[in-house]
Amino acid sequence: MVNVLEEIKKLSVINDIVLKGEIVLFGSDQLADLPLYELINKANLPDAVYNRALKGMTLDDANALLQASVLDIKPSKVFLDFGECDEKNNDSLKKYLSIIKRIRAALPKAEIYFIGIPETDENCRKFNAQVKAFVSDKRMRYISLTDTAATKSEKYKREFKELACFFAQRPITFNEAYALSEL
Repeated sequence: MVNVLEEIKKLSVINDIVLKGEIVLFGSDQLADLPLYELINKANLPDAVYNRALKGMTLDDANALLQASVLDIKPSKVFLDFGECDEKNNDSLKKYLSIIKRIRAALPKAEIYFIGIPETDENCRKFNAQVKAFVSDKRMRYISLTDTAATKSEKYKREFKELACFFAQRPITFNEAYALSEL
């Protein structure tokens, strides 16, 4: 369970030192498990990426943490990855919509990306289908991560490569592309 008040306190301190206009990942288990900073350092990406994912975060938690986790940073790109804790909740799509409305109101120029949850059962497939349908109507992007790796390390590298192509604020250089391919 996420302690929302503790997270808000922690984020309010570190948000004073972040770069504005960069990239924020905001989600639950799938993103929280990704060793993002290690992969970013290895790929030598030019833009700052802040991971605000927490294991076990529900959409209700996300709504409570949205200001401190995303809006205060004023990112140019927001990656949302929720559902592992909400795929059986009938109100999940409404809660997602509430979060998006708040992001759009505060950051009208920000690009929003949705990352699908692993389709381990029918509830997960249905949840992803609902998110995809919503995204296609709102001119946002849906990203489905491939989950066919044999090891955790391979899985992390594959997911990062699939996400990193959306991280760049400008065309990447040959050296940056090479570093990414070496993962």
